[in-house]
Amino acid sequence: MIVQRIEINLIRLPFRVSYGHKRKTHSEVYSVICRIEDGEGHSGLGEAVPRNYVTGETAQSALRDAERLGKKLLGRHFSSFRDIQDCMNGLAAEWSEPFPSCAFATLDLALHDCLAVSNQQDMGAYFGVQSTPVSYTASIGLSSKAKLLALLSVYRLSGIRAFKLKVGDEHDASRLRTIKSFMGNDVSVYADANGAWSADQAPSKIEALAALGVWGIEEPLHIPMPTDEAVDEQQVDRDGSMLRAHFERYAKLRNEISIPLILDESLISPKSYKRIIETGAADILNIRLSKLGGYSLASTMVENKPDALKFGIGAMVGESPILAAAGYFFGCANPDRLYIQGYSHRLLHGSSFTEGGPAMKRGSVSASEKTPGLGVTVDQSALERLTINKRILKYEKE
Repeated sequence: MIVQRIEINLIRLPFRVSYGHKRKTHSEVYSVICRIEDGEGHSGLGEAVPRNYVTGETAQSALRDAERLGKKLLGRHFSSFRDIQDCMNGLAAEWSEPFPSCAFATLDLALHDCLAVSNQQDMGAYFGVQSTPVSYTASIGLSSKAKLLALLSVYRLSGIRAFKLKVGDEHDASRLRTIKSFMGNDVSVYADANGAWSADQAPSKIEALAALGVWGIEEPLHIPMPTDEAVDEQQVDRDGSMLRAHFERYAKLRNEISIPLILDESLISPKSYKRIIETGAADILNIRLSKLGGYSLASTMVENKPDALKFGIGAMVGESPILAAAGYFFGCANPDRLYIQGYSHRLLHGSSFTEGGPAMKRGSVSASEKTPGLGVTVDQSALERLTINKRILKYEKE
């Protein structure tokens, strides 16, 4: 496969209902959608969801960096997963500015999809595994009791029995009791504080949740952010704001609590991954393809982590079926994951621009092995209606 053409669309997709946590309430999503073509009639899709409080990227900065990175991919030949992985790891090692994980992710996923399509393999076969049904964990945001009960009714009908509960306000215990009462005491629940607490507050807050049956806690400590505001939609340096002391505070907290500690917003790049390993800051890594550069970089992290360090597969709120499908196949390829999330678009999106792909039924997702690549196709006219900015790159032989 030779990369001949790259199309990058920045889209805005409104939600039907809002979704909130401690740091942000979402009523829409900005996604960077990438299509890569090989000139032989094959194409692949990628997606990333930039959020400045996660990777530091803005929608516009991710688009610009995807264009810069895309120019480095034009004309390159790839024949295997490892070819793409080695290329993307090499480009990541060369990148000297704040690391644009989302720009890497949307291009990387499109490369792998295009190669799988050109090989006439579904993404499971491309990874060398069977595409089997995968049970999902659903996310529950900060909301009123009435909204929570309505959401739980949908989840119960969907057959979902595992949940991530957003926490960080005075109603945490009440929401947790409502979930257990409505869904049954045997449901699995872990909590995500999105940086709600100080190092002094966190141990007692976490132990109170543990006493109510929460099995793990994600990102409980205040999240370092750069003091400088983004200028002209430029990426801010979140990586640079997370000093070693931040990870050492997490290493200390691990010894003060009785349930596993999950890191998410503190894991956004190869640099932060290295610091987590060096300091022993986590029990579990929350791997989200969008914030970790796609299949290539995320696979490198999973392959190289210490055996005692576990991982789960997270998702971006409001991601489209493109990124959801990519997450599903990553889950198939990594059966030792502790959990997997995704498919929030089924509840949130007010419109659609895709067809096909793995589908959720009774709390699990499955795919047809007869469909090449991710199995997702795009309605180009619908995509154009959602597009607010666009780049097209073409390979010109010298």
